[in-house]
Amino acid sequence: MAKLLVERRTDAFASRYPRTESERRVRAAIEGFAPKAMVYDTAWRDEGGAAFLDVTFTPSPSTQFFLYGSRRDAEEATLRRRIRRAIVEEEPEES
Repeated sequence: MAKLLVERRTDAFASRYPRTESERRVRAAIEGFAPKAMVYDTAWRDEGGAAFLDVTFTPSPSTQFFLYGSRRDAEEATLRRRIRRAIVEEEPEES
C-alpha cells in the first residue's frame, strides 16, 4: 500500500476542443486548485490532429514522509474531474 502512495502516475486526457480552446478551458477549470498531498505537472501534445493533456501526479514531500494517501487520492480525483469537465465531456445543451 505504501508504494502506491508514493508512486508517480500519469493520466492522458483527449480533448474534444482545439488546442488553444482546450488550454483556456483547463486553466479556468484548475484555477484556485491548490493540492496539499500531491504535486502535478501538465504537458500538452498533439497527436493525429487532436490535443491531449498529459497530467503527471507525484506525492508532495510531506505525503512521502507521512503517507497521507487518502488525501492525495481525493486531490487527484478532483483534478481529473475538473479536467474531464473542461475538455472531455460534452457540454449540456442549453434550451
